[in-house]
Amino acid sequence: MNEPTNFEEPDEFSIAYLARTAGISSRTLRHYDHIGLFSPHRVASNGYRF
Repeated sequence: MNEPTNFEEPDEFSIAYLARTAGISSRTLRHYDHIGLFSPHRVASNGYRF
């Protein structure tokens, strides 16, 4: 019998992943950030939002 594998939720998601999961575009999430509605937890040095 196989034991279940424990998967941990990541602490943060890329906007591309979040957009796909939510069914919206990453551009929409960037717009939300721009207008202050929904902001990223952090922005990496390469500009990627998480």
